[in-house]
Amino acid sequence: MTFALNAKETIYMTDSKSIKRWIRAAGEMGPPEPLRISVTDLLREADEIHKFIVSNWEEDEDRPGLKSAGLEMTGETAGDVLSLRDAVEEAQKKYISILEHDLNPNEQWERGVHIMKELSIVLEWHAGCCGDDEEIKRFQDLSEKHADAYESYTSLSAALQDYGLLAKNLAADIEGLGGFSMKTIDEAMDVSYRLLDVQNYPVYATEKARKALRLRDQLAQLLMERMDIVRAAARLVYRNNPDIYRRIAPVRESRKRTAEYRTGVVNKKLDRKIRSQGWKGYRTS
Repeated sequence: MTFALNAKETIYMTDSKSIKRWIRAAGEMGPPEPLRISVTDLLREADEIHKFIVSNWEEDEDRPGLKSAGLEMTGETAGDVLSLRDAVEEAQKKYISILEHDLNPNEQWERGVHIMKELSIVLEWHAGCCGDDEEIKRFQDLSEKHADAYESYTSLSAALQDYGLLAKNLAADIEGLGGFSMKTIDEAMDVSYRLLDVQNYPVYATEKARKALRLRDQLAQLLMERMDIVRAAARLVYRNNPDIYRRIAPVRESRKRTAEYRTGVVNKKLDRKIRSQGWKGYRTS
């Protein structure tokens, strides 16, 4: 399912000059592709690329200038990258703001804390009064496992699911204890998922949130296209200076090189061990 997005629908979302500058181009590009990296990494890489363009635009005695690539590399490229970077950041903030309003995080948190305390009290009472050794140990293990239950949405969600499952297994014994209702268990599961929604910022909340997400991803795609142009130009201009290009290599390429480096180091250590101990000292398992 897709949703139309045009300037009239989105201009209300922010007073950002950067978004207003790119709103028409974003609306003309159609459904955006899924982000290849996190927004945090994208913004960081955009900052690095902007600095790279500014620092390497003109040639000096040690290296050629990036502007020698010509074609799509113009004097406006650095400004475009920075403007799009700011637009993406502003759109991301607006999207999160809409989601937080839609999901009522404070309300979900307060309800989750209340249910968690309810489950904990009932389960502790039953374990202490009439639980066997196995039940007592299970409750103690849960208490230790979820000692940080009230520190984050994720930790509270996980605790609600585990405590809810234990309560469900003891349903016949704890129903009615101190007025305990079995509906609390179902609500515990429901709230736990809602807390994860708040934590993970789901893609599909309301139509307003979907439009905000679509705009963010369209702006992000425009930004990544400009960044790819800069990287392609850098590969051309600095083909004999690979260390310069690596300064703006995508984070996924950097991680791949790191993994390859670490694998190579491990293999070299293993080879040295094999040579020093002989084949008898080598084990495949």
